[in-house]
Amino acid sequence: MIQWILRWESVHPLCRMDSFFRAHKKKQVLGSNYSKLLGVSRDNKMQMYYSKEDLDRKSKLALEIFNDKKKVKNFLKYVKKNNAELIKDMDALLKEKNKLSNSEFIKIYNNYMQKFESLFASYDLSRPEFFEPVEKEIKNHLKAKVFEKDLNDVFALLTTNTQTTLLDQEELDRMDIALRIHKHQQKYGWIGTSENEEPWSVEHFKEQLDKDLELPFEELEEQINFKKKHKVEFSKKQKEIIKRLKISKSIQSLLNIVKTFSNLRLNIRLRWVRAGYLTNFVFKEVEKRTGVDSKDLEKYTLDEIIDLLTNGKKLSSEELNDRDKYSFFLNNDELKFFRGEEVDVLEEQEIEKIDYSKIKEVKGQIANSGYAKGRVRVINALTKDQEKAIQEMKDGEILVTGMTRPHLIVAMKKASAIVTDEGGITSHAAIVSRELGKPCIIGTKVATKVFKDGDLVEVDSDKGKVKKLR
Repeated sequence: MIQWILRWESVHPLCRMDSFFRAHKKKQVLGSNYSKLLGVSRDNKMQMYYSKEDLDRKSKLALEIFNDKKKVKNFLKYVKKNNAELIKDMDALLKEKNKLSNSEFIKIYNNYMQKFESLFASYDLSRPEFFEPVEKEIKNHLKAKVFEKDLNDVFALLTTNTQTTLLDQEELDRMDIALRIHKHQQKYGWIGTSENEEPWSVEHFKEQLDKDLELPFEELEEQINFKKKHKVEFSKKQKEIIKRLKISKSIQSLLNIVKTFSNLRLNIRLRWVRAGYLTNFVFKEVEKRTGVDSKDLEKYTLDEIIDLLTNGKKLSSEELNDRDKYSFFLNNDELKFFRGEEVDVLEEQEIEKIDYSKIKEVKGQIANSGYAKGRVRVINALTKDQEKAIQEMKDGEILVTGMTRPHLIVAMKKASAIVTDEGGITSHAAIVSRELGKPCIIGTKVATKVFKDGDLVEVDSDKGKVKKLR
């Protein structure tokens, strides 16, 4: 029997998971050659299992791959080119869609989907199994140079990505808009006094910038300047520590790998979010051409969409209903698809049932040091309404999630600590928790299963432990 490990949970429509599994069957991108993968979805909430044998094999190969500078350089070049062409193809498809025949539409769409598959596959090399041995190698080198109590903080500082990400730039631009509205009020607010009334206030001018505009003008300006200088200062600190501790060239190379792949992982994630968003418009065009509802098209595979456009072959309503529950199973080069009751049978055969109710403490990797105590707020793929849960979350609660994603940034800012099932040193949680200065433990594997909303827990990030108090 295969020893499966649940690695991540996320919301993905069937059409996207079809691309994911097609990519891993091909095994064409560095790091994507998993021999066994199992995905089980109910109502688009995917649980993704990897075989322990594959994960162990990846860990053993990691340092060999990352120490091959030519191989890494070629990989990064390939990813950059693929990502640029992905959006270029989609833009062309959406721009010209009304002029294209079905055969022309299919050709461009198929090319786009091949690049979408490569996007999924290129994400693999940033997964935790590749970076666990990298973390161990770097920490072993640092142990002889720093006190043990400072090891995790030094490691976190040296591996923090210092490049400005798309999320950083969005926040800066948004704050700049708020700042300009303040300036606008200062310049034109007096107009409101024409009838002996008070000058127009910022409230008069603002639209959807409520939170940023609550900040005083000077504080907003300070925050913008701080964010602009923050990464530069981090970079300076990294260089000072590397020089003071006489970090070897080989370890410096691994540190750069961690930072590069942290940025790469986030950019790939954002790219597929954008690609998924643009796919909605493509499905609207397919709906116009075929009469099949765009939401139903999310349950079609790539081959089925092409068959629909070519031959008009539609899935029955019974088949679509069955696909509310589905599974993909990759076993070496054989890819099988299950739906409906077949999924329950497969899950019974393959997945070992675990009782999490008796577990009171979980351990994981230290992403950022610190200590916090508070009530748990679980927000993950299985949360019915994530946006509502984020809004209802109270300041100081402990965020427990499968993995953090860009849309969880508001919850991360509210949290006194962050705990994830998945993630390694290149993960979004590791990057953001360091920027926010929040205690963070990643890769616990089971935190969302063990802890429930309202549980009182303590998070000791210095030891990598989360303990249920009551």
